[in-house]
Amino acid sequence: MIYFQNERDAPPVEQQPRVGLTSWRIFELADDTKRILTCLPTGVARVTTRIVGINPKIRIAVTSSGRVYEFLAAPEMDPTNYSVLVLNAVRVGVGPATDISDDVWALFQSHEH
Repeated sequence: MIYFQNERDAPPVEQQPRVGLTSWRIFELADDTKRILTCLPTGVARVTTRIVGINPKIRIAVTSSGRVYEFLAAPEMDPTNYSVLVLNAVRVGVGPATDISDDVWALFQSHEH
């Protein structure tokens, strides 16, 4: 089962300061802000607050809430899972947007040893 949540439904940052991501995409909105779309292992679909920084060397992003997201796998490629991410983004009003996930992943890979 999948549960749709947005950043207001996420636990406080103090309770969940860091999140490991295995199912994710990053969208850049028309106002140039970037957000992570993810489906957590618990089945919760989430759209983050805006990304305020990315550290490609250690594959993390920090959002405006202060939460740290660690990218543990390549961007989501499964068509069904991708659709869940996009539908949740539409549900919370994210759009229009451009998927920049492949560019971010390439940036991460360029910093591998």
